Amino acid sequence: GKAWRIGLMGHSARERSVTTLLGALRELL
Repeated sequence: GKAWRIGLMGHSARERSVTTLLGALRELL
C-alpha cells in the first residue's frame, strides 16, 4: 500500500508546483 501513497504524494506535489508556477507567471504579466 506504500506505492499508491507515494504516487498520490508525487501527484499533489506536482499540482502544487504547477499552481506556484502559474501564480508566478500571473505576477510577471
